[in-house]
Amino acid sequence: MTKTTKSRLMTIANKLVGKGYNRRTAMLKAWVIAKAERLSVRIAGTSFNRRQSVLKAMESKPAVLKLKHESTNVADRNAVSLWAFPEGARGFYRIGYLPKAVAYVIAPLLDKGETLSLDRLNIIDTNIAGFKLGARLMLAV
Repeated sequence: MTKTTKSRLMTIANKLVGKGYNRRTAMLKAWVIAKAERLSVRIAGTSFNRRQSVLKAMESKPAVLKLKHESTNVADRNAVSLWAFPEGARGFYRIGYLPKAVAYVIAPLLDKGETLSLDRLNIIDTNIAGFKLGARLMLAV
């Protein structure tokens, strides 16, 4: 086990212990998360502001992706937002947020400067509440 993997493992386990898991269960869950090949997570909040138009534009163009921990977010201090820079755009656009449970574990890794592999963003047709597009991110911890 490399030093980086061990550091990730302990960071995740400590967060889970703080959430109320006993140490043994936290270590087992942390091990699964740290060693997972890929996590597929659905991005929340894709229906707000101009996010639908950005997702529409990203259906046909590649984009640079990045995650940002929003520690000052009033609703959730562990909030992690997904930003995209579509080809031909003028800057980064917020696409949405990681689910709360995933963000709880990912936020401390981002704070430590860990680099996470954002393999791909799939634009999905949801048609939920009148909004047509959603997103699913493939993430490697």
